[in-house]
Amino acid sequence: MKSAVPSAIAVQQVIDDVMRRDRGRLLAGLIARLGDFQLAQDALQEAAISALKHWGRSGVPHAPVAWLMRAGLNKGIDQLRVRQREGRKAGALGLITPDRVEMEIAETIPDERLRLIFTCCHPALEEKSRVALTLRTVCSLTTREIAAAFLDSEHKLAQLADLLGLVDGKVPLLIEIKSRRRYDVEESCIAVRDALKNYRGAHAVMSFDPRVSRWFRRNSPQTLHGLVIREDEKGMTQRAWQRHFALWLARPDFVAYHVMALPNPMTCGLRKAGMPILTWTVDSAELLARAQIHADAPIAEGPGVP
Repeated sequence: MKSAVPSAIAVQQVIDDVMRRDRGRLLAGLIARLGDFQLAQDALQEAAISALKHWGRSGVPHAPVAWLMRAGLNKGIDQLRVRQREGRKAGALGLITPDRVEMEIAETIPDERLRLIFTCCHPALEEKSRVALTLRTVCSLTTREIAAAFLDSEHKLAQLADLLGLVDGKVPLLIEIKSRRRYDVEESCIAVRDALKNYRGAHAVMSFDPRVSRWFRRNSPQTLHGLVIREDEKGMTQRAWQRHFALWLARPDFVAYHVMALPNPMTCGLRKAGMPILTWTVDSAELLARAQIHADAPIAEGPGVP
């Protein structure tokens, strides 16, 4: 007799339980094999999303941790292939191949967490940052739990809640979510989404990090989400392929482009295709004139804009 396919809720509960119990071990194993902290985090998140779809259709596998590890490695390899096509990490696929992945993944996964702890406790980091990073990465504690451990307050979320109460829908809100290398954006995205849950005013979120837009597209599709792009030395999208890769990864509702880089072929093409283009930071009459010609709306600041 064929067993019944589990419900989506039941599958989500299994995934949550596995991630809560084994996330640190999975992440450590992926980092050891892929050699990239951020890539491993993204791959694990993609694997969990894939599990929700596949397990709901065919049932939970008898070794869910091994399934997630294999899926995460395959997702990571896919990203390495994309990078290779774009000219990055040309030799990476020589070290990791799909055949090797299938051979290496057994039901019992080697525990790489000690190595991950050493990574999180790098002496270049402040002591408090080392502890917080270890608790988040290895132990899977949430921001709230880490704050409680340090007797800190979650001041960022409180500030956003205060701002929402103050604005109360009187003007549209454009919320930028900050990020940095090797930072798991999910906690920030969840906090912003939850703060906006009962907010009725017009609002949108945006970030330089394409993972933020991707997260909102998948987990809060009713929220308008945008990708912020710059071309100068301060950003991570100086090259055309980096900008196109970020755009492909984010698939945003709008793009906020640095006003000093306007006009350019990317924004001209996106506007022709119907993508709204915002531009920042418009703080003078001259830049406002440029924005009015080459963008759909300015992100203004300072007294120089009427």
